[in-house]
Amino acid sequence: MKLTFGGYNLIIQFHENQVCVLTVENPQSFLNILQNLEWQCRGEEGTIVLSEEGAILPMMNQIEIIWNPLLVDINAKKILNRLYQEMKIVASEECCPEFRGIQQAMGQYLNTVGFKLPYDITYNVEVDHLAIYKLCDVQLELEEIDVQKRLIEYIKVLSMLCNLKLLVLVNIKSYLSNEQLSELYKTAFYYKINVLLIESTQKERLEGEKQYILDHSDCLIELE
Repeated sequence: MKLTFGGYNLIIQFHENQVCVLTVENPQSFLNILQNLEWQCRGEEGTIVLSEEGAILPMMNQIEIIWNPLLVDINAKKILNRLYQEMKIVASEECCPEFRGIQQAMGQYLNTVGFKLPYDITYNVEVDHLAIYKLCDVQLELEEIDVQKRLIEYIKVLSMLCNLKLLVLVNIKSYLSNEQLSELYKTAFYYKINVLLIESTQKERLEGEKQYILDHSDCLIELE
């Protein structure tokens, strides 16, 4: 898989067990690249191309950008939607009697309430699985943990539920130590997720990183 950045003569090729680090020293170029990524991840047009084996891939639902690790939400709407779909599949295959029991119990409950009212009511207990999950506020359980562990859990969930292709971390080296980053990389490698760091200033290089530098004049330097 690779990213081709229009206007910068820059192609980032991703390989297994390798993290790509793009340092963009020119503030305007830094902003331009991030804006294009954001637009295209929303389904809009841009100047960056994501491809794999010669085929162009849509960025929407393929790439996750983490702008601020402090704001990572493991129960974001898109993740919960995927969780509910997975739960629905399991329930449809293995929990049909229990589901019918829920519908019957709801009908009995509403019959009892309606009988005590001075007017007639109607209701529909033919609810689907998703309605029950939302009603019960089903979420992924997450204990109070530090930023690094929260990111690791987030990567696991994105891999298992969202089939993530590429994780982009913006200025993550300003938040995590080298040891914490190394543990994060190990998790991404295990779940076969490609990782791209986009940094505004050059930081210490870690094992497993391939570095691309766009200097203040947008000249490209590659460090194997």
